[in-house]
Amino acid sequence: MTPSPRARFIALAGAGYAALALLWLFLPDSWLPAWPGSGAASAKNLLLLVATTAAFVFALRAVPPQETGEPAAAEAERAADAARESSDDRERRERACAAELHAAQLELESLAYALTHNLRAPLRAIGGFSHVLLEDHAAALDAEARTCIEQIMRANDHLGRQLEGLLALLRCSRGELRRAPVDVSAQAGRRLAELAAADPQRQVCRHVDAGLTAVGDPDMLGIALAHLLDNAWKFTRDTAAPCIRVAAGEVDGLPGICVSDNGAGFDMAHAEQLFKPFRHLHRQDEFPGVGIGLATVQRIIQRHGGELRAVAAPGRGATFCFSLPSAASATENRHEQ
Repeated sequence: MTPSPRARFIALAGAGYAALALLWLFLPDSWLPAWPGSGAASAKNLLLLVATTAAFVFALRAVPPQETGEPAAAEAERAADAARESSDDRERRERACAAELHAAQLELESLAYALTHNLRAPLRAIGGFSHVLLEDHAAALDAEARTCIEQIMRANDHLGRQLEGLLALLRCSRGELRRAPVDVSAQAGRRLAELAAADPQRQVCRHVDAGLTAVGDPDMLGIALAHLLDNAWKFTRDTAAPCIRVAAGEVDGLPGICVSDNGAGFDMAHAEQLFKPFRHLHRQDEFPGVGIGLATVQRIIQRHGGELRAVAAPGRGATFCFSLPSAASATENRHEQ
């Protein structure tokens, strides 16, 4: 352990005084010069004074001036000020970087929105002229030409659905986020009734727990819930006794809402692909789709400050659970933003 400056000073001064005491005791008087009018004792006193001064000066020089002449508290305060300045500077740089990243993200989203929106008109033109060729010029087309035009129309329709899905995803990232109490049970019940009315030949067991509520943007949460229920309806198509349930659950120990089904399910080894746009875990000829729904759900839940989790197994269905901040947390987050 390194001795403190005070301890070094005391040790050096003590060693000097000890040497002087030995010199005083054992130095013979015959070695001292005789000054006129004074004896050996006076010479010893003078020598003692000179040696004491030299020892004190040597001890002072052995200790750094800033440590002997300045209190330790002042040095500690200077160090704390330097640390605070460094921390403030780091925070300023982090805020500047975050602002630049946010601005770049907004610019990219605006560009993607503009491009996606502007592509819809050419696609409508391609689809329209293809339809005209099949309807008005069918006699001039052979079977191979008609097949090619039909493939063009199918590809055009698929690309149009992808663009609409991408626009929906981008809309969920833009605009102000309203927060209000949302009756999730009522929203889920309405969407399931719409699905049943659009597909009356299917008999699907539907169960929605009463009293499910959340705090968030009612329109956006309605979109997220609709995507989850639409997927559950689609992936139970080949199930003998399909069942869809909306109930209370947990996400990482926090209260949440779960949408579960007993449909096709998926392999959890590929779960990281679920929430990426235009990714599919099933073949398109089995379960056709755009591949944008779960990405939209995740974006909506993340904008609310919540979490989204999925659990599934092939042939045993899937469960998607999401949590949202409480009303108090949502208010606090809005103020921080």
